[in-house]
Amino acid sequence: PKKVERETRPGTVGIVYAGGAIVADDQSSGFGGGGDIVAANRVADAIYRTVRDQSVDAIILRVNSPGGSPTASETIRRAVEHAISNDVPVVVSMGPVAGSGGYWIAANATQIFAMPATLT
Repeated sequence: PKKVERETRPGTVGIVYAGGAIVADDQSSGFGGGGDIVAANRVADAIYRTVRDQSVDAIILRVNSPGGSPTASETIRRAVEHAISNDVPVVVSMGPVAGSGGYWIAANATQIFAMPATLT
């Protein structure tokens, strides 16, 4: 994706949730027998759309995931990297679990916050 020109005025903060096993898309299966999933295509798209929104100055990425697909995790990590390269800081807020792919998608964040008991 190409660099997005940013306006220099106060804006808002976008919040993107990543809670559950990380999979490629909504149709992916094989993780945990159901429950919440982090569909990489949707999360990455939400980050890309937020970067294009000129009123958004930063993104909070809430991560509560035991991990999952390495390829899907990399898809999200690249979207985070894209945001930062377009001058949109990404702040990660880790929930109780940010394992494997959960910490991978947070690795390039501008800043990471975790609770003392967060498993990562």
